[in-house]
Order: sequence, then structure tokens, then C-alpha cells
Amino acid sequence: MEIIQKKYGKLKQLIFAAEKIQGFNFLNLIKRILKIGGQVTEPYYQNWIYHKYGSGNLFKMLSKKIQENNGIILLNSNIISINIDNKNILSVTYEKNGEIDTLKCDYLINTIPLSEFIKKFNISIPFSVEYSSSKLSYISLIIAYLEFEVDKISDYHWIYLLDNIFNFNRVTEQKHLSPSTIGKGKTILSFELTCKNDDYLWQLDDKEIFKLLQDEIKHIPFIAKHRIADYIIKRFQNAYEIYNKDFDKCADIIFTYLKSYNNLITTGRRGLFLQGDMHQAMELGINAAKLLLEENLSRSSLNAYYNNYLKYLD
Repeated sequence: MEIIQKKYGKLKQLIFAAEKIQGFNFLNLIKRILKIGGQVTEPYYQNWIYHKYGSGNLFKMLSKKIQENNGIILLNSNIISINIDNKNILSVTYEKNGEIDTLKCDYLINTIPLSEFIKKFNISIPFSVEYSSSKLSYISLIIAYLEFEVDKISDYHWIYLLDNIFNFNRVTEQKHLSPSTIGKGKTILSFELTCKNDDYLWQLDDKEIFKLLQDEIKHIPFIAKHRIADYIIKRFQNAYEIYNKDFDKCADIIFTYLKSYNNLITTGRRGLFLQGDMHQAMELGINAAKLLLEENLSRSSLNAYYNNYLKYLD
């Protein structure tokens, strides 16, 4: 039984790989491993759709359209409770600028981490669901943006720092995705560092993060030879899901419970505990919106939506 479970675990890893790697084929992989043939494929997609002035413009245009259609966007608001009655989400109570208000809702779409979402319910949650949500863990992200007064640093969009001497693990030169994101004679490198919220790295201030990065850049000569003109540090809590052993069993218990609600959709990377890319995240949002366009949100449509993305569940 243990051997079967180990093989099943490997199979799930291959399913994740198939979603991340262009042209992934299990038989081709076996042939390559056994050195009996198989084709060499590029590890990533070579073409993609990207906004000329950066992906953030998509969301600026979306927010503009929402407000043009009398929609309201509330930022910097803290959710106090999600109010429920008989498997229906009735309203959301929130605090903004010291004032508390409640919004009634026909439907609720959740995109915050499942572990935080469950805590907001104003009803008693089954112990198995509460316990399972506490077992889902995340890792946070620190990004250091460095400005250089040169047209470009390298010819690559992404560079991965795999040696143990590095705390930072990936470098992006945004200009290669679209030269319109920054003017001529300048470029930006973003350095990513992942850590837990209680790690010492998360506790470092901006100057300390910058000093740490400066020390690490010394090991990358083609970057170190250029002078840094300016920098900005950004922090993002719960940026990536951690797929610990049996995480899928915990997620299955949570989703089984959440599916019982009549007017709830939980989606996005956080809301599905899903290691997806930006393309998939956009698709998730579009397809969630299509669900709301149905005259009644049917259980079968919602299950089909979840089954299409939650490949890690049995």
C-alpha cells in the first residue's frame, strides 16, 4: 500500500508539471529518462499575451468599467464577519476608516486565503473543516525593485538563483515582457524572496533587505557591474500556497463543505489553494463571472467549475 501511495503521489506531481510545462508528455519523459528517444521540448511557453504598459492596466480598466456601471470598489476595508443563514450568504460586515457597515449580497465571490475566509463565518464551523483550514499554509513574498540607468541588464525575462548562497530566488527584467513599461536608458530588475511571516527575513526593514540584496548581487557579476540608481521594497503576505503532505485531503474537506452553500464561489489562487499562473488566474475570474450570468447558479455548473481546476483532488 505504501508503494502505491508513493507512486500516486508522483502521479499528482506529474499532473502539476503538465500544467506548468509546455508540451509535457509522460511517455516522452520516460523515454528521455531511459535514454531510448523522446523529444526535447522548451520548458516554458514561448509566446504569450501581455499588456503593452503592464498587466496592472487590465485591472485599472476593469475598475473603471465597474464604476462607470455604478459599481462600488471598497479598498482598505477589513472584513468583520460573513453573515450566513441556512446555507445562504446574506451579507458581509466590514470596517472602513473606523466605521462599520454591512453589505447585502446575492452572491459572494471569495479570493482571500481559505484559512482566513473560514474564520470570518458568523456561524459554528464543523471541527473537521476548521482543523483542515488551519493545516493549509502559505509562504509570503518580498520583492525588491532595483532601477538601473542602462537600457538592459541581460537578454532574459527571468533568471533563477538556485545556489544556496542566495536568499533571493528569481530575478525578472520587466522590460523584456514589454519595452513600454519603462523608458529608454533605464531598466528595472525585480528580485523575489520567499519566507514565512515569522521568519527573520520578513522582520527586516527596507534598508536591511536592500543591504542583503547588495551582498548577494556581488555573486552575479553581470548585474554587479552596474550602479543601482534607486530601489523600492514591497511585501505580500500569503503569496504562495505550500503543498505539504496531505494538503489535498484537507482541501477536499473544506471544498466539500463550501460547495454546500447556494450563493458562494471561492476562486483565485488563494480561494482555491491553487498553484496557478497569471493566465489561469484571469481565466478563473472570467469563468466565475460567467457562472453569475446564469439565471440560477446551479450545483452542477459550480461543481464543473471546481473540477476543471482542482486537479489535485481525487
